[in-house]
Amino acid sequence: MIQITSVRHNWPNQPGFCLNRPQGHQDYTFVHFTTSVELYLSGSKIAVPEHACIIYKPQTPQHFLCPHGMIHDWFHFTGVSERMFSELDLPTDILLTPKGWSFIADTVEEMENEFYAKREYHGELIEAKIKELFIKLSRSVKSKYPETVKESFTSELRQLRTEISQNLSHDWTVAEMASKLMLSQSRFAHLYHAFYGTTPIEDLIRMRIIAAQNALAFTQSSIYEISESLGYRNVTHFCRQFRKIVELTPSQYRRNCKLKGDSHL
Repeated sequence: MIQITSVRHNWPNQPGFCLNRPQGHQDYTFVHFTTSVELYLSGSKIAVPEHACIIYKPQTPQHFLCPHGMIHDWFHFTGVSERMFSELDLPTDILLTPKGWSFIADTVEEMENEFYAKREYHGELIEAKIKELFIKLSRSVKSKYPETVKESFTSELRQLRTEISQNLSHDWTVAEMASKLMLSQSRFAHLYHAFYGTTPIEDLIRMRIIAAQNALAFTQSSIYEISESLGYRNVTHFCRQFRKIVELTPSQYRRNCKLKGDSHL
């Protein structure tokens, strides 16, 4: 049975963070770099683009540097054979650049929630999620189809999304987002969904909840303070959205984080 031994979604590291494991890790390691980093692989330095991935085999040296800070999804896992990767035509110890990536963050987040909540059949569900992730990753890496959003426009979308993520307390509307790119609301919503695989408002909510998860795990701020800092006028509404996405209340999530003190890559 495939099992994860540690997992984190949207995990932040400070500027200058360096991971250097000359002997690798005892388990398989999956890393999704949502921000660019400097990766050292087989003696070569590689500039990793946003949303690239790698599956490290046990004992493979792991070394990367993030001069400007980074955010990434990762998990360690056991119980898998090289045969599975071979059947999926998914190489290990090689940088992978999927055409799409939103499914990676979503799946790792679901795995993290199951891992810490320990609900009934969580092990079986996590195993299914890992297989689902690698099947989708294989499809995405091998996809011959171009992105549906023109490359010339993707930088504008990314800049807007960065602005939104850095101002989560702002009362964002689709109308305001669209106006920043001089598009109609319907056209903007269509392009946003084509590129990110979700609606602008759903993405905004998810970003707020991710920020709330980090605040609950790493600060002593009250749930009300966190809610207010993320633009929620009603803490009850915040708690409902948090539970809908995380499947735990904010209090339960904070309590689980405190019980798991070794949560680092």
